[in-house]
Amino acid sequence: MNPMPAIMALIFVLIPLLVVLLVYLSIKGRRETHRKWHEAARSLGLKHAPQKTFFGHGIGPMTGTRKGFDIRVYTFTKSQGESASVHTALEIAPSSDMGMDLHIAPEHFFTDVGKLFGSQDIQTGDKAFDDAFLIQGSDPDKILALLTPAVRRQMLDLNAADGTIKLTDQGSHHQWSGTVVDVAKIHRAIKRHLRLMGELAQAQNAQLMSQTTVSALA
Repeated sequence: MNPMPAIMALIFVLIPLLVVLLVYLSIKGRRETHRKWHEAARSLGLKHAPQKTFFGHGIGPMTGTRKGFDIRVYTFTKSQGESASVHTALEIAPSSDMGMDLHIAPEHFFTDVGKLFGSQDIQTGDKAFDDAFLIQGSDPDKILALLTPAVRRQMLDLNAADGTIKLTDQGSHHQWSGTVVDVAKIHRAIKRHLRLMGELAQAQNAQLMSQTTVSALA
């Protein structure tokens, strides 16, 4: 007796069942992540707006304002060739654009290659900070005045934590691989970035006061 017809019939039955199981697990995982993010947003004093998808509710961003700074936590998909991976991002925006084409990011292979081909690298004189970050911008003097010892300490502290950070005219950014569901991790990152943004605001205010004084004496 030829067993192939029975095997083929079993395969045709199992494949749809496997697909249904995978879809069910995916939906269940999304619902659980949505629940955790909703609870996290509530505990952090943020709003959570779920996104509607074909399979129900997506995760959706957490948003809100703390200490005068706009906060956004969200997930996004990054494509690399034929593969794609999910990441979680935290963004904290200043009250206004800093207007210096500022970009400070950790040193790595690609920034080393960039420097080799002539990319600007502003030096602060703080070896630990200069070794950790590539600093770029259109106004080196203002950027150096902005990078006070307190700002540099906060950035080094954040750089030592899990994930990748950067600082731009649009604010401070933190990125992690995968979907972060650890409320404590998000809470710690928000507190640290708020301290950083507070120090930056103080440095900016000191710059403005200095410029106002110089203008008044001129």
